[in-house]
Amino acid sequence: MLRLVATCSLVFSLSALGDTMEKALELRSEGKIEPAILVLEKLLQGEKGNVSIKRELAVTLSWDGQYDRSIDIYRSLSENSDDHSIKVDMARVLLWKGKLDKVQAILTPLKHRPDALLLLAQRESILGNPKRARRLLEKIPSSSPLRDEATRFRKQIENDRRLQITNKFGGDGEDLQFSVAAQYKHSQKWTWFLNVGERNLNDVRGQNYTTTFGVSHKSGRNLLSIEAGKYNNDWGVRAGYSTKLSSLGLGISALRASGDATRLSLVLDHQVLKKLNLAVGAGSTIEGLDKYAVVRLISESKSWLVMTTASAPLEQSNWRGTLSASVAHRLNRAVSLNSEGSVLLFNPNEAVSTVLVGITIHLDI
Repeated sequence: MLRLVATCSLVFSLSALGDTMEKALELRSEGKIEPAILVLEKLLQGEKGNVSIKRELAVTLSWDGQYDRSIDIYRSLSENSDDHSIKVDMARVLLWKGKLDKVQAILTPLKHRPDALLLLAQRESILGNPKRARRLLEKIPSSSPLRDEATRFRKQIENDRRLQITNKFGGDGEDLQFSVAAQYKHSQKWTWFLNVGERNLNDVRGQNYTTTFGVSHKSGRNLLSIEAGKYNNDWGVRAGYSTKLSSLGLGISALRASGDATRLSLVLDHQVLKKLNLAVGAGSTIEGLDKYAVVRLISESKSWLVMTTASAPLEQSNWRGTLSASVAHRLNRAVSLNSEGSVLLFNPNEAVSTVLVGITIHLDI
């Protein structure tokens, strides 16, 4: 009888554990990361030696950006196990954290594993070595379950050309505009860019030109950029910062030009559908002048990008609203076509429309 009771008790315990684990994984799949972590931590209190719980907790912590805690769990598990998949999982979190040297040290002895090859290829891509990344991806056997993911990543590398040159030309029928933008992606983290433009080609004196040079740095979910130069003939500097907080994006920028007020802007964006993002924002000057609000919809697919924007001042005394739309279509790996149109409303009875068309060349150099 005692044996029967013990057996029933064990079955009940395992069943309850399975239900709770399933609940934690369900919460995680729904994007409810913090509740999932709490459930797994509570489970671990009663099952301190359970490797499955520890691994799921490490995964969930990494999804929450708690990389150090996740790495500590993986390191502890790897010291007491010969399971190489634990080391691969730890290397993945180290990659997300930006510890690229440690990733190489862990995975180099594991190059016989397809998952290790895929992570090493991602590391080379981050370092700006697309050719090395492609060679590593080619070593993944066609029979591997990761082959499809490797193929998708290879296409991403091929489409992510290092140098992009975009020109636009057009105007409102009276004032012609022309601009050239060059962007050089030194690595997955560092990008250099140059913008040159003329607002009014009919003005032979060249009184409305812009020439700026800048750099951006990406680390995890954070992007920091800074540029300086002449904005419509005024020397200035612009700084921007953006980050991703779960499903919500946050962007902040500031522009200071000589002879003008310091302009600040704040934008929040959220993915409302699978291929549709909604962004809302507001801007002002430090002096409290020229306040405005912005609403933007962005829809993106593999070869199309459509963006519509509406902005309006928050003070009717300086009424000026803008409606604009832009479309970009990638013809192939090397060429994209783009066009944009905007309507500037100075007041209900006066409007100026502008249409620009252009082409982008993507080069892998």
